[in-house]
Amino acid sequence: MAMKYFRQIMSGINPAPLLAQVAEHPELWGAFKTWTEGKPESVLSKMGMAANNIELSYNKGHPNEWDRPAFHILSEVQSLIFDLMTVVKGRLLGRAIISRMAPGDVIKPHVHEVQFGMPRIFDTFQIPLQVDPGVVFGCGDEELYMEPGTAWTFDNQVFHWVRNGSDRDRISLMVDIRPFIPIRVGP
Repeated sequence: MAMKYFRQIMSGINPAPLLAQVAEHPELWGAFKTWTEGKPESVLSKMGMAANNIELSYNKGHPNEWDRPAFHILSEVQSLIFDLMTVVKGRLLGRAIISRMAPGDVIKPHVHEVQFGMPRIFDTFQIPLQVDPGVVFGCGDEELYMEPGTAWTFDNQVFHWVRNGSDRDRISLMVDIRPFIPIRVGP
């Protein structure tokens, strides 16, 4: 079935090594709050979910300061991100986080910020690491269960949301990449 807002990019990814490293380093959860600090309007701020993110890269300020310590501590994430960048012919890594949602949590409908009049330069990709049936990712009028071991892109300029209707934490890797040729999903 063709989807309007989602596109599968990769499959056959083994999330187990990265999940094992994440479990070994619980101190990384919430160590940086760039995506939420000082942004009371942020979806994650409103939900109090800043503690449920591991920041890996953030494209603000000087490029030499984009990488967070977690990017180097979690060496398994480097392979996943670089493999994804190779597949999508990425030329610039933007923001990257590992996000955790408890059972019952909801990320409210939102669109990714793009300054008015500016072109969207990053495509958003998601690699589900620990996602059980019952977790639903919605974009526009579509809903999708993203199976672990796959990679997806979606139209981040259309309202999208996530609901964890499973009995276990949902853990996903979210990466913004600027490809040489943008991958556009949507009508």
